[in-house]
Amino acid sequence: MTRLLLLASLIHCLGCETDPVALDGLIPPSDEALPPPAPRCDAPPALSAIPSACTGPVAGAPDRLDEALAAAALDRCALERPGAAAALLPPEAVADGARQGWIDEVIARPLGLPPVARETVRWLDEAAASDRPVARAIQAAAARMGVPFAVCPEGAVVASSSAPLLDALRALAAARGGSLDESALFEDSADVPLELQEALAPILAAAGNAAAVYERALVGRNRSELESLRSAAWLALPGHAPDLREEPLASWTTGGAFPAAEVYAAAAKLAATIEDASLERFAGLEGVRFDGDSGLGRVVIRDAAAQTHDETDRSLAIPVLLLLDLGGDDTYLVAAGGAGELGLPVSIAIDLGGDDRYGYEERPDPHDGERLPSDEAGRWGGTADGDGPVSLSRTSRQGSARLGIGLLFDLGGGRDEYRSLRMSQGFALFGVGVLYDDGGDDRYACEAGCQGAGLFGIGLLLDADGNDRYRTFNSAQGFGFAGGAGVLYDRAGDDEYFADPGDPAQGGDPLYLVDQLPGAGNRSMAQGMGFGRRADTTRDGVYLSGGVGVLRDAAGDDDYICSVWCQAAGYWFGAGILDDEAGDDDYDALYYDQGAAAHFGAGMFRDGLGEDRYQQRLVPAGTAIGVGHDVSVGVHADLGGGDVYRAPPLSLGAGNDNGVGLFVNLGGADAYEVAGEPSLGAGRTPGVREPAGARAGIATVGVFIDVDGADGYLVGGMPLAHDGTLWTDAAAGLGAAHGVGLDHDGGTVGI
Repeated sequence: MTRLLLLASLIHCLGCETDPVALDGLIPPSDEALPPPAPRCDAPPALSAIPSACTGPVAGAPDRLDEALAAAALDRCALERPGAAAALLPPEAVADGARQGWIDEVIARPLGLPPVARETVRWLDEAAASDRPVARAIQAAAARMGVPFAVCPEGAVVASSSAPLLDALRALAAARGGSLDESALFEDSADVPLELQEALAPILAAAGNAAAVYERALVGRNRSELESLRSAAWLALPGHAPDLREEPLASWTTGGAFPAAEVYAAAAKLAATIEDASLERFAGLEGVRFDGDSGLGRVVIRDAAAQTHDETDRSLAIPVLLLLDLGGDDTYLVAAGGAGELGLPVSIAIDLGGDDRYGYEERPDPHDGERLPSDEAGRWGGTADGDGPVSLSRTSRQGSARLGIGLLFDLGGGRDEYRSLRMSQGFALFGVGVLYDDGGDDRYACEAGCQGAGLFGIGLLLDADGNDRYRTFNSAQGFGFAGGAGVLYDRAGDDEYFADPGDPAQGGDPLYLVDQLPGAGNRSMAQGMGFGRRADTTRDGVYLSGGVGVLRDAAGDDDYICSVWCQAAGYWFGAGILDDEAGDDDYDALYYDQGAAAHFGAGMFRDGLGEDRYQQRLVPAGTAIGVGHDVSVGVHADLGGGDVYRAPPLSLGAGNDNGVGLFVNLGGADAYEVAGEPSLGAGRTPGVREPAGARAGIATVGVFIDVDGADGYLVGGMPLAHDGTLWTDAAAGLGAAHGVGLDHDGGTVGI
């Protein structure tokens, strides 16, 4: 009978992964728990090569783009300019340690920009739809930066200990050569349910591993050197700009010393471990309180009662590795997942429900006015560069990090409010910072360097649902500086994205000086903007190629307002992407926006279905809506609905000084009102002064295409009969300049 039972068991388990079975005798019973299954690993995204338009016809070609190009005596291959950077730039600017290779490729092959943007958005969509939205979004951003890796979370603990939380803390302390008051910790953990302890143990182990990555990278650095690395934030934000020739900044910015691959993989592993723990099942627990040291930072657990987390709680007045709140309507006046300061390389905050308020200890400053109140750092009375009284805050808050990994998870829905000043709400400098909110109608307000901003790091703000409002001034809402990626991803809801327009005549506050509109605009650097550093005006002469900034809104009727350099803009080998999937949307901006780029930059704007309105509230000033200037590429694609445009000169498919600008609008009856030429498919070369020079052989191309619908055109107050016609830019000048427009009923555009 025993043999029959054993045989039946073997047949049932065929194909199972088991330990070897002893066939010559029964396995003695054991009190040891079976090991938990190995955690699932997520493979890195597969990167597609950027094809050359010269290798063959596009599927289904010729299409309306081919037709338009042919009218200008061009084809797709003619848009390419391999080797342009090497021919036009000084040797020190041809390449630098911050350059992302794919940006080089799309500048050389402009028609490669739309598929790269689609691929990036697809990766982010897949992450948002998965059970590990944060880990996989980090993975997607890193892959776009050329750092692919698999995400493998920390394994679950074996349920054999009566105190797994204490075991995890002991391991953290031992790894740093320390010890703990174990009897006090054991007593304090008595009211923490065993299942919650088991869920937290792998999170703490993953946090310890992530901290070790950073500790190895910073070993031997003194306080002055660490502050030097932190000062790299002032490359994008107002502050005392560092000299990039000095160490350790030289090695970390252009020399490859920052261990980006290790840091990003460790952050994704930590995020996946948190997401796999299913902490939501503990929401609402009462009577739970824990305060413990780890040798790395405090571990603090609070129950579901409504409470205020501030530094009057002595456990929160020192560096916090993990703050877990089990629910309730809470107020946070601490950093809440802000890492990198005070020797804390990793900080995690997790809230499991309620209408929560995330803020800071306010210290009003006379220069605050109607802006966010200052913190202890105050405001600048006015910078040497001409900025207004900008915030001087130096504290990373709400899922952010300078030299570290900072994560904030707000779970369980709720109407949450986030307020901070700088370097917050998904910001990273030499690290990873993520704010994840899983739903509810939320409000986000910050001034600069926030809401998905990365400088030599990955900064993410991910919001899963709800009608949300985002407000800022500068370097935010999907901003990528050199060596960085910044992403704001909103999955659903009718949302508002506001970066103060800065024109007092149009209700703005001119706080961040911008050369294009001094006193009447702000340098937004927002809503999908990639920005780099030209060295021709700096004292150190160090060039830094830009990063990638992405704003992705997957659904809803949305509202976008900004000033200059925003809504899919790129500058100096930086790339900006704004991708809105569907809904009736409003877009307003002043300059360099909605698919615009300059000086070897790339801007990709895409709006899917919906009837959209462009520049109907603000009066645009110039250079917008599918325009490339100075060997850049700007693409604007609106793929459905009857749309209304108001545009400045140099817009709606314009190339300038060896740039490529492409405008495509599909479907619907559209209305175009343009202040004046050049626009609607125009090529200009005012900066190309030598007919036989290096620039003269690089094409300048502007293309405008409208497919379907009865469309109206008004240029300089005069109606034009463009509907159903093909036209070329008769005023195109030197440097192989071409401009063409096509309005046609029916057909496709293959980009």
